[in-house]
Amino acid sequence: MNVQLGKDIRIDDGDIVWSNNQDFAIVSDESNLWQAIYNRLFTNKGEYSVTAYGSELYKVYGKKRNDFLLSRVKGFIVECLKQEPRIKNINTIEVTYNSINSYQVDINIIVTPINSVTPLNLVFDYFLQ
Repeated sequence: MNVQLGKDIRIDDGDIVWSNNQDFAIVSDESNLWQAIYNRLFTNKGEYSVTAYGSELYKVYGKKRNDFLLSRVKGFIVECLKQEPRIKNINTIEVTYNSINSYQVDINIIVTPINSVTPLNLVFDYFLQ
């Protein structure tokens, strides 16, 4: 187990996940980092008392679809990822419009965790409306 990446309670769509023995399900190592990044990105900056925690992705909600919007999304992601001390390097951030849903952007992030040479790939979507 990679101690630096830690472990936490598993969260799925904002809900605590329970194990088969009715205890909290646990997420650890790279999966914990993935969950932490996802939670940071989908928490509005300032939503909690720790004002630096979270992202400003909410600022693009409802905005006109254009190249500038993709740049803003990418910028907000970079700013958010720099808050995470378990990330050694941000390798790639790709933000593209979804070809089927015009209100969705597809996000692909590749980061290298601390004390690792193996990149972690995170893929998810973000809805603009």
